[in-house]
Amino acid sequence: MFEIKSDRLTVLLHDVGEIYTRSRFDWTGIASQVTLDALHTFCVPESFTPGEGSGGDGLCSEFGRHHGLAYPETPVGERFSRPGIGLLRKESRAGFNAFHDYDTIPFPVEVEKRPDRVRYMTEPMPLGGFAFRTVKDVIAEGNTLTYTVTMTNVGEKWIYTEEYAHNFLRIDEHPIGEEYELEVDYPIRMEENPNLYLAGPNENILRLRARNPESGFYFDTLTPEGANSHKWTLRHIPSGVSVAEENDFRPYYVAVWGIEHVISPEILVPIRILPGQSQAWRRKYTFED
Repeated sequence: MFEIKSDRLTVLLHDVGEIYTRSRFDWTGIASQVTLDALHTFCVPESFTPGEGSGGDGLCSEFGRHHGLAYPETPVGERFSRPGIGLLRKESRAGFNAFHDYDTIPFPVEVEKRPDRVRYMTEPMPLGGFAFRTVKDVIAEGNTLTYTVTMTNVGEKWIYTEEYAHNFLRIDEHPIGEEYELEVDYPIRMEENPNLYLAGPNENILRLRARNPESGFYFDTLTPEGANSHKWTLRHIPSGVSVAEENDFRPYYVAVWGIEHVISPEILVPIRILPGQSQAWRRKYTFED
């Protein structure tokens, strides 16, 4: 583990392959904790029970929500590429399972650390016509933490996938429940839910009905047509402490997952890169007291 800092933030990050070595989440840029003004904390693990869940921690991302590159046509016993991780071995004819731990050859990653930032440079391992290079910058400045990713297709086939951040959040250890609200900048569309309800004059605020929702909750919605960016704000109402994520891309899928100790807004960016071209996207987190 190591830290990057600004004058207001302390961010605790995993070293690549030090703690997380499984085959779901991107190994780079996992932020185990973010602390504002040496007082407020925002991150929790996916589960506090060892071996439960898929090992997510704090701010972490995932490529290929439903598949790795070329998984369906990969023969059993052969490998396929999953960005952010490496070359995974296909073990059966069953469909891709993001929660399964596949045998993995990790991508080589070069890391450059500075006091307020870190850069991860993931080198390609060509396979089946797919090859890509990614550069991820994580920068702490004031009360903001910015993730910028540039993915370059250096292979023969075009890349068709997506990336999204799992934001495993809890503010200052306050139990997840009716004291929280999640606000977005457009009306939310959702079916009746026993744990969630809509508030705000524009039905753009999501609130929980009860403290400690043990059974968990999940809902997904789409952003309005034509939305070229996205922002959400998670707020602990009594204290006013909040965290917001603002994206510079047009998302095609928005989801919220949570359970008694964590709530996770998830914004998916579509990735479509022709050979020889690049795509970049940014997530900017703002932490407020």
